[in-house]
Amino acid sequence: MKEITILLEGDGKNIAQLLKNYQIEYGVKINIHDVPRETLMEHIGTVDADIVITSVCNELEIAKRKGFLLKANIEVPSQIENSLYDPDNYWFAYAYRVRSLFYRRDQINLSQLTTYEDLSNPKWKGKLAIRKMHHKYCYAFISWMIERNGEEFVQQWLKDVRNNLAIAPFGGDTNQAQLISKGAGQVAMVNSYYMHELLNAYDTRYVAMMLGMFFPNQHNGGSFRLLNGLAILEKTTNKDEAEKFINYMLSFLPQQSHTDRSGQYSVRNDILIPKGIQAYAFEQHNVLDGMPIISNISIAKQVDNYEIAIRIINESNFDGE
Repeated sequence: MKEITILLEGDGKNIAQLLKNYQIEYGVKINIHDVPRETLMEHIGTVDADIVITSVCNELEIAKRKGFLLKANIEVPSQIENSLYDPDNYWFAYAYRVRSLFYRRDQINLSQLTTYEDLSNPKWKGKLAIRKMHHKYCYAFISWMIERNGEEFVQQWLKDVRNNLAIAPFGGDTNQAQLISKGAGQVAMVNSYYMHELLNAYDTRYVAMMLGMFFPNQHNGGSFRLLNGLAILEKTTNKDEAEKFINYMLSFLPQQSHTDRSGQYSVRNDILIPKGIQAYAFEQHNVLDGMPIISNISIAKQVDNYEIAIRIINESNFDGE
C-alpha cells in the first residue's frame, strides 16, 4: 500500500474525516506526525514527512524562505483566487476564517461597530474581550495591522486596546465568546467559524443565540483572514503522492465537506459560505451574499512584518506576563 506522512499541528479534528476519506478513496495510508500547535515551526525543518498542514499559512511562507518546502507541480483550480496560494506553488490555502467581532445583541447596536482600528477608542473601555497576543494567530493579525497602519500606530493601538479590556486576556477564542455571553465585556475578537461551532454544540448553542457577528473594515480595505494551508516538505521522498494529496484537498467535494463540517470558508468560489454563519453574515447589510470583503494584503507582506509584530507585542505587555 502507498503511504504519505503528514506533519500536523494539534489533533487535526477538523480534517480527520477528509484524511479518512482520502485513504479509502485512493488506497493510500496516511501516517500522522502530530505536534503541539505552537511548536510546528520547530519541526518543519527536522521531521521526515511529505506534507505539512497548518492553521496559519504565514508559517508556510516562513518555511519557504528558509528552504524547507518544495515547489508543487500542480495546476490550481481556476475557482481559487491567486491570493490563496503561493505564486511559486510552494504553499496552498485550503480554507480560511475571518477575524470577526462577536457582540452582545442586547447591549451593542450593529452600527456602533466599524473597524479593528476603532477598538482602541475609549468608548470601548471595559467592553472588550481578546485572547492573549502571544499566539501565532495574533502574530499574523498584528503583522497585517502593521502593513496597514505602520509600526507606531500599532504600538499605541495595542496599549489602548489593552486598556479597553473587560478582564485580562486569557484562553482561546471560544473563551472570549463565552465571556461576553456572561457579561464580562460586550465585544470579542473571534474567528468566524467559532459561531458555527457554538451553534452546533448543545451546551453552547445558547451562547450563539445571544451574540451577533460583525466583519470589520468593510468600507476600509476589507477584513483580515487567517488561511489554513498545506505544502510539500523538502525532505519528502514521495513527491508524486504529496502532489496528488494537494490536488485532492483543493477539489470540489473535499472542499464542500470541510466547509460543512468546520464552518470555515472554502478557498473555492463555487462553494457557498458555511451554513452555520450564513444568517449572521446576512445581518450585516453591506456584506453582499454573506461574503465579506477581504483585505488584499498578501501573506508575504505580513511575514515581512513578523519580527516587528512579535517585538511590539512584547513591548506592549498586552498579555500582562
